[in-house]
Amino acid sequence: MAQKQRKQEKGGKPGKVPHKQTASHAGREPFWKQRTFLWVVGIVVILLLAYTFFSKQQKETVLAEVNGEQITASELALQYLRIPKEVRATVDTRQLLQQTINEELILQEAKRLGITVTREEVDKLLQQSLTQAGVDAKAMEESLQQEGITKEDLISIYQRQLTLSKVIQQEVQTLVSPEVARKFYQENKEKFGNRTFVEVQNALIQILSSQQEQVALSNYIKKLRERVEIRVYEENLK
Repeated sequence: MAQKQRKQEKGGKPGKVPHKQTASHAGREPFWKQRTFLWVVGIVVILLLAYTFFSKQQKETVLAEVNGEQITASELALQYLRIPKEVRATVDTRQLLQQTINEELILQEAKRLGITVTREEVDKLLQQSLTQAGVDAKAMEESLQQEGITKEDLISIYQRQLTLSKVIQQEVQTLVSPEVARKFYQENKEKFGNRTFVEVQNALIQILSSQQEQVALSNYIKKLRERVEIRVYEENLK
């Protein structure tokens, strides 16, 4: 996460006493739950531009603190723009903040566990994204330069996502066995029509594993929340 400012906007500290969060505040389905984070470069550029704009407009209003690490309005704005346009209108600000808190918890846990992301790993993911988007490195750098964005800014975005992914894969990821999938198939044959188990096996294992992973991830986050101090400044949420 970008280095956080330790001072709030001019106007002093919030007038109300922030309340402490508990494990029951764990966010709903996090937007970083996908195992792969192959972002299209064009979208990342838009997010970086938006982040720059909101940073200037909202001067680091502090919305929450996680173990003393601040989450600001500009960061939340960036999180909002990561959400697909078609569902943005349904997103609740407080829910989004809780999801951002969850990300911060996982990033802090990555430090504790010694989980790191190398530049080589980031460069590999970036190259995969360029290939997927049909853009070469030179065109990307020219586009970034025109917008006043450095490649290092882009690298930091990818590094964050890779770190989250590594922690989830190490601490949470589950894989349903073929035996479990077969049992589910036998108990729910009517849902598969005329398709045999062999035909649906791979897809079924993936779906069941994803469901189990979400339960495990929710429990994992609750445990992280139980051992840290989380404060939310409700008066700054508008």
